[in-house]
Amino acid sequence: MFSIGDIVYIYCSLPLQRITHKCIVEKIDIESDYSNEDDKYVVLERPCNSHKSIRLKLINTINKEITLNDIGIQRCQGPRTITDYQASIIDKRIV
Repeated sequence: MFSIGDIVYIYCSLPLQRITHKCIVEKIDIESDYSNEDDKYVVLERPCNSHKSIRLKLINTINKEITLNDIGIQRCQGPRTITDYQASIIDKRIV
């Protein structure tokens, strides 16, 4: 899903409801300390045998209010790819 060098914008839901950080993916497929004992708390349609993480490096903390609506997104539940145009709207506001 992620590649090294990808730009990731972090959206914080309630109470902020705005994009708060711009990061870059530094490392992918990092083995996590996930324990199989945790399976009893996870409800999945199929078992998940690999639990890998990514490492992000902070580029900017975004103090200006940039909402999903500002970039034409009505709602977001989980990771989402945005267009170059949407990224440019964010980047213009954080300069």
